[in-house]
Amino acid sequence: MKAHSIISVPAILAWLSQFDHVVAYDALMQNRGLCTPLAQGYEQVDDAPAINDALKKCGDGGTIVLPADQTYSIRTPIIFSPCRNCDVQIEGRLIIANDWSYWNNVDSTLTFTGVQGARVRSLTGRGVIDGNAISYYRGRWDGGISTYKPFAHITNGSTDIHFDNLVMKNVMHRFFRVDGQSSGVAIMNMNMSMEEQWGRYSRNEHDAVAIELGETHSITVSNVSISLRSRVEHGGTVGICLAIDVDTHNVTASDIDCRGAWGGALIAMNIIGTIRPTAAQQLDTISDILISNLTFDGDTATGFRSYGFDSVIRNIVWDGVTVINGNPATASLCWLKTHTSTPYYPTCMQHLRSHITDVWFKDFRGKVGQMPTGETWGAVNGQTVTEYHFDGWQNSTIAAR
Repeated sequence: MKAHSIISVPAILAWLSQFDHVVAYDALMQNRGLCTPLAQGYEQVDDAPAINDALKKCGDGGTIVLPADQTYSIRTPIIFSPCRNCDVQIEGRLIIANDWSYWNNVDSTLTFTGVQGARVRSLTGRGVIDGNAISYYRGRWDGGISTYKPFAHITNGSTDIHFDNLVMKNVMHRFFRVDGQSSGVAIMNMNMSMEEQWGRYSRNEHDAVAIELGETHSITVSNVSISLRSRVEHGGTVGICLAIDVDTHNVTASDIDCRGAWGGALIAMNIIGTIRPTAAQQLDTISDILISNLTFDGDTATGFRSYGFDSVIRNIVWDGVTVINGNPATASLCWLKTHTSTPYYPTCMQHLRSHITDVWFKDFRGKVGQMPTGETWGAVNGQTVTEYHFDGWQNSTIAAR
């Protein structure tokens, strides 16, 4: 006769308790939420409300998935305010409606206002955000002075916002603007491109910007590919890949490939156009910026193309820059769109009071010419202190691709 072991009641209860743990975990995950809003399948039907509803339902620690087989028509802004450590996975395609008069009258298309934790990413690397703005570029005159529309706007003290592994193309003016004392923002493994831009004209030098930073700190940019192209009949360069405005601190940007742009990675005060430095900001204007492994093919790779605000700027380093075409570095502290037709430039050069120290241009390669000495390079006037250092430049030929 086969013997049977006897299991005690406490042992049975202990064994069952593990399933209580599983049930509790499943309940927790259900509370955190998984939302999968689907596109309605018609260009004239706005899919943004469904995505916004998903953010409200699952944004508090949950996951929102936009599947690979879905194409979403976006006719109104996507508002990320409900997000608290949410995970938005874009595997399909978002196409922005071509209602340009509408978009010109809203703040942005992807709006992050006071958001505390949001990850927007593609696990496959195939998620696409298409600004669809080629008709906008071709149907308008050149940009002029006041075209500062961001596509993704991270503002009002937002923190821990990550964009990762997405393709973005043909937005109206700026891919990203980070401002409003936001911090902890990371833009990584991104492919951004614009085409059919107005080129050649000075009024369009920063009509397009990939990443624009002002009144922000603790920013990471890593492994991004940026292509800004003018239309064939115009030629010339357009836009800036990375622009740094007033009150920006602690930025680490590495492995940037910037093609076709007027500017590569530049200190560009007044680029946003709405930030006038306070007295406190004039004493601590921009600091602790490290830009490394920049590959550039355009007009001006690095340095200052900056409106003439009185300022204190310190510890700015460009380290490891490959110049395929263009000016390797500049120090224009009194730059303004169309300044050649105004009295601004000579007045600024006469009266500017700035203190710029610990600025390094290190290990430049490619078409860089002779390394500047730094003694008189970028000098403005007797009231402005400039301390530029150059090290390890090697002039060589780098093939464009």
